[in-house]
Amino acid sequence: MIEMLSANSPLPTAGSLGFGKYIADHIAICRYRAGDGWSEPQVVPYQDFALNPCALVLHYGQSIYEGLKAYRQMNGSIALFRPERNAARFRASARRMAMAEMPERLFVQAMTDLTRHQRHLVPDPRSGSLYLRPVMIADEAAFGVRRASSYLFFVVASPVDDLYRADGRGMRLRATEDYTRATAKGGGDAKTSGNYGRTILALDEARADGFDNVLWLDPNGLDLIEEAGITNVFLRTSDRRILTPPLNGRILAGVTRETVIAQSRRWGLEVEEREISITELANGILNGKVTEVFMTGTATHIAPVASISWRENEYRLPDAPFSSSLAGRLSIHIRDVQTGISPDPEGWMTNVE
Repeated sequence: MIEMLSANSPLPTAGSLGFGKYIADHIAICRYRAGDGWSEPQVVPYQDFALNPCALVLHYGQSIYEGLKAYRQMNGSIALFRPERNAARFRASARRMAMAEMPERLFVQAMTDLTRHQRHLVPDPRSGSLYLRPVMIADEAAFGVRRASSYLFFVVASPVDDLYRADGRGMRLRATEDYTRATAKGGGDAKTSGNYGRTILALDEARADGFDNVLWLDPNGLDLIEEAGITNVFLRTSDRRILTPPLNGRILAGVTRETVIAQSRRWGLEVEEREISITELANGILNGKVTEVFMTGTATHIAPVASISWRENEYRLPDAPFSSSLAGRLSIHIRDVQTGISPDPEGWMTNVE
């Protein structure tokens, strides 16, 4: 169940926001029609949509989405974190799904207009953020696997806590060989709804067995690590290198992933984007060459991994305070930039006021 928050609703306290529990009472909407192009975004009251039973999205899965956040700054203003990168990924997903590409200007304008309208729902710094969920669906009524001539774009806003809090325990992952997330050239790098629906069964089974999430392996040899649930994965080695799987067409080009790589290199750390086998990871944990594993994503932010289970064996990472780990340092620094505590030399933040 979700709870609608009106302009007069008090913002729930930090730590009780959850994720997607509370929804703003306004949304942004924009439409595309072949021959006419995109309309200008409008902020309208939250509403149900009427879809024709033959809408192409219902039959052929023409649906993509994004996730980004707005943060209240220490001076009271509000800013979006790297919305232009989400706009670029949204266009890439649209290309892969043969859908209309939305110009960056309209995408960012929709985020900015809705955030400005719902500014009262942006939590105080360090207390959470306003999560924005842009979605595009093919709403043309037709039969046949083809490009649609009309699309509905909308943005939902929700004040949220981070899925991982710094005082929480590390994540327990299970490397699965029973399911795979994506195939080579199969669209695993597109943020399309079907890529997420197919992960639910494996996640349910992992959680039923006491794990927090799934570590995906490649579909060919079930050997190369890919993503953890719906997040990107990083390893830190004893010789201070940082490893992460490459953008091989099977994993998502995460905005937080890109930010972590850029900031790590700014600190003088060596980052390698390369294939990593589950055997290399397991052996590295056993012999001490892998000292840290962490996950990154918009909803999760940055979360440490405590252990990885594979073929009935559990490989435990060193138990260290999050604040002293590389993941913790990156988490704190990036959050400081997002909330205006630290300077923003890279121009990551886009002011909405």
